[in-house]
Amino acid sequence: PATKQILGHTANSFMFRHSHDGIDENLVIFLHGAGDTHIPFDKLGQTMKLPQTATLSLSASMKMNLPDSSQSKSSNSTFVELPFGLGYTWFEEMDYQVTGDVLPN
Repeated sequence: PATKQILGHTANSFMFRHSHDGIDENLVIFLHGAGDTHIPFDKLGQTMKLPQTATLSLSASMKMNLPDSSQSKSSNSTFVELPFGLGYTWFEEMDYQVTGDVLPN
């Protein structure tokens, strides 16, 4: 089967770097913390210079085009935007809108 592209091409949503030795045998994927960006992790991957290892740093600001299993069309999905312009996070770990309390498991 063909590979389907799910990552949207939103500006500055990810950085992919080939291995410094030109052999991309491995891949390290970096996910930032709440409110951070992928940029420091891109720089970390460049600094590490792991042999035969490409790096991919992802930003939670990205949009994804996911297939909708109940219909034949695709749906757009985004991660959680923090209030007050503090950035993005991968999942909602706190009630940012009302109380600021940690959400129960």
